[in-house]
Amino acid sequence: MLCVLLTELEDVGRLLSQLSSAHQPQLLQLIDFGRAIDITLLPPGTTFTRVVTTDDFTCPEMKEGREWTFQTDLFGVAASAHVLLFGSYLKLRRRPAPDGPWSVSGTIRRFWSPVWGEFFSTFLNIPSCSELPDLSAWRRRFLDLALSKQLDKALHSLMVAIKQP
Repeated sequence: MLCVLLTELEDVGRLLSQLSSAHQPQLLQLIDFGRAIDITLLPPGTTFTRVVTTDDFTCPEMKEGREWTFQTDLFGVAASAHVLLFGSYLKLRRRPAPDGPWSVSGTIRRFWSPVWGEFFSTFLNIPSCSELPDLSAWRRRFLDLALSKQLDKALHSLMVAIKQP
């Protein structure tokens, strides 16, 4: 397996031309890291305080001036999910009350699973760098949700087929 970090668009072009000459199938994944930090090179427990100033890409921890580690990545996951669900960039709002929780500015539809509300609430309100969400548990929840939706569709199709003469 080839694992390469590309920093410029010209590097991607060069790599693509090399891969196209290979005889076996290749997979190329492009990810925009912006600024990536290899935390394995830093002492355990290292946290960050730098604030990203790009509108709509600032996690709640940065907005509040708190330390962060993976919160900015998890905010990116929530922002990506928001785009898929709402068709627009995530706009944060803070619920009234001093230090109220952060939420999405859009309304989560009644016909969507309640899991989405819990997901946004969890990923936008991470208590601290040492209390990150359990990603394995969230993966299982979404897999269970997808499987239950598939089962619902299959049962509905079966009921329709049984009712037909």
